[in-house]
Amino acid sequence: MTSLKLLGIGFGLLLNHAAMSTGFQFQNVPDPDDKTLEVGIWYPSDSVAPTKPNTPFRQALARKGKVKGEKLPLVIISHGFGGWMGGHADLAKSLADAGFVVAAPTHTGNNDDDESYPASRWMVDRPRHVSRVIDYMHTQWKQRAALDVEKTAVYGFSAGGYTVMSLAGAEVNVKQLTDFCDEQPTERVCEMGLDKEVENSGMAKSGQDISGKDKRIKAVVTVAPAFGFAYTAASLNMINVPMQIWSGALDVNVPYESNVVPILAGLKNNPEIYNVEDAGHFAFMKPCNAELKAAKPRLWEMICVDKEGFDRAVFQLKHQELVLDFLRKTLK
Repeated sequence: MTSLKLLGIGFGLLLNHAAMSTGFQFQNVPDPDDKTLEVGIWYPSDSVAPTKPNTPFRQALARKGKVKGEKLPLVIISHGFGGWMGGHADLAKSLADAGFVVAAPTHTGNNDDDESYPASRWMVDRPRHVSRVIDYMHTQWKQRAALDVEKTAVYGFSAGGYTVMSLAGAEVNVKQLTDFCDEQPTERVCEMGLDKEVENSGMAKSGQDISGKDKRIKAVVTVAPAFGFAYTAASLNMINVPMQIWSGALDVNVPYESNVVPILAGLKNNPEIYNVEDAGHFAFMKPCNAELKAAKPRLWEMICVDKEGFDRAVFQLKHQELVLDFLRKTLK
């Protein structure tokens, strides 16, 4: 395991950002089982980007520009609980500048505008959303000819970390989940009552594990993966895709000991692991817009304030660099 400090930041990404143009599209992806998915797509492009931001995530992008390149790898980003497609926009842009196509859905019923779905639903829906977006990108996206269908990876944060673990083959056992919460009620997902939402749905009686494996996925980056304590050892042991695992040493929402440690105990492969010193749960999200502090001070305190001395912007550059290196290695 690497205990990551904010030293030795490379400048390759900064140079790439200055030299490249990034294309972007909003797409509405049909979901036969639910509402249409809103998806943001970043990609390398020859088209000229404006000098001023023209997107909700404060990026200046070549909207609806043409894709540059061929046989490009695809990365799907899954946001956290109550997040949205733009929560990891900086990472998406850095990957696009490096030659990846990145698609990020806003998960129906579990996003910043709508948290109406119980855990018993979104735990099943989220992996299905990602698989549906992969389907769309490979078979319906107008610029799909630029993609290499053999090179698909996923990145997920928090509930998105759970999502990509599920896509890799990890299975949540409902009894394991509810038993853990009975013994450790202060774990964040237990405090939120997510175990009860699952238990009351009848899943516990069915005895069926929650899973969503997609064999098309060739690499996984999981960040602060929720429900790590509830994955079955047998399903973790069967995972054979390359994996990079991130955690914050100060994360109280998805603690390392109760979530990452059980995952590491079950995996038979050799994941790349980073436990980031002084990082809390939200250090993995892009730095907040300063206007949020006055508009929503409580939200600012919860998701925007890091430990004194921890520079989220600097850390994000290092995080992007190491994620990019991992994806380049694994997808070749």
